[in-house]
Amino acid sequence: MDNENAIELSNVTKKYDGFCLDNISFTVPKGSMCGFIGQNGAGKTTTIKSILNVIRPDSGSIKVLGYDNRENEQKFKEKIAVVFDELPFHDDLNVRKLDFIMKGIFKNWESNTFFDYLEEFSIPFKKKIGNFSKGMKMKHNFIFTSCKIYKKSI
Repeated sequence: MDNENAIELSNVTKKYDGFCLDNISFTVPKGSMCGFIGQNGAGKTTTIKSILNVIRPDSGSIKVLGYDNRENEQKFKEKIAVVFDELPFHDDLNVRKLDFIMKGIFKNWESNTFFDYLEEFSIPFKKKIGNFSKGMKMKHNFIFTSCKIYKKSI
């Protein structure tokens, strides 16, 4: 699907007790990166979870790469990368076990690229992810999201 915007939110609302993400609309042009900065409780996480279809807004529409985020969740998730401040993996995994799992989930997963980057950034192969330092977790998260959708070009 060819679209000029990577993300499109139109009149998105999500209500919780004591909080309302109220009628949010914005676009993120294709080829750009986007980050959310704001005070606690501003709706950053609610917006991201809505875009990723982790939670369902009460109203409005969301498109990612031209796909409706509810109807075509699998299609757009194979083509995007999201970097969170925490690793979404079980603490008992090491990177070898994670590679094995990811090969079965993502059709574009590149094990060689993953291990090349891990070595380049001094991430241990046998150490459990739960024992990584904060810095190692952030490096690993960037490496993981890169290998999920891109082949190494260097």
